[in-house]
Amino acid sequence: MTIPKCPACEGAGGDCHGACQTCQGTGQKPVEYRHVNAYACDQEYGGPEEGGWYYETGRVLGSIMVENHPSMIEHAKDTLKLIFAKQFEGNRDRHSVIGQENLEIYVEDEPARDFPEETPHYE
Repeated sequence: MTIPKCPACEGAGGDCHGACQTCQGTGQKPVEYRHVNAYACDQEYGGPEEGGWYYETGRVLGSIMVENHPSMIEHAKDTLKLIFAKQFEGNRDRHSVIGQENLEIYVEDEPARDFPEETPHYE
């Protein structure tokens, strides 16, 4: 197995002599991580302006931090679906008039957080 070289060290001639801020002197490319986040998503009524408007909400169900590799990300998605999908079976699309919560899984740079952080207001 070939260990990926640190791109900063490679650009500096291959040897950082322990001073590289990217690899902290290891000479190896740092591992990058992603967060595979599961949310219960819905639409909330925002207000009567412009004939009525809605906004998206997301309630955190779970989050798995994985190495940024396609197979690891897919495995985390499958795991979250296995854990949470059953409770959303048969729910109507949240965008319909009589919609219900839907399971959504997003790959993000940060751990899951409920959204929106603040209730939006019409301006």
